[in-house]
Amino acid sequence: MALPQLVGLQSTSGDIVSALHSFKQMFAVWQRSSDLMFAVVAIGNLIGLFARSGNLLSAAHLSGALVGLAAMDYSFSDLPGTLMLLQREFGEATFDEESRRGAPMSLGHAWQYAIEQIDQAELAIRASRT
Repeated sequence: MALPQLVGLQSTSGDIVSALHSFKQMFAVWQRSSDLMFAVVAIGNLIGLFARSGNLLSAAHLSGALVGLAAMDYSFSDLPGTLMLLQREFGEATFDEESRRGAPMSLGHAWQYAIEQIDQAELAIRASRT
């Protein structure tokens, strides 16, 4: 369980590129895992990184996936504060709608979606630097 917590800690360091890379590596290794607690901690931390970096839709969709998996766990991170931030940014109705879009995701689909969103975030960062 330490790996998602370490990557989550790195995601708060301010180095978004390194944090995205670490998440991507971790998810690539663990995407076939059925360990729900690992997924909750890892995806919860990624939701926080996405929210802090302005990738609000991805954060909302992944929060819906955790709710849909009946796996929302607030004990490990700043997830409650992150969800409040998302609700404030979107407005409660829009946040609820976007979150519901993620709710039907299976665990495997949530892993894949997370990796795709990491790829898109990395591309956006590279494009902004050129």
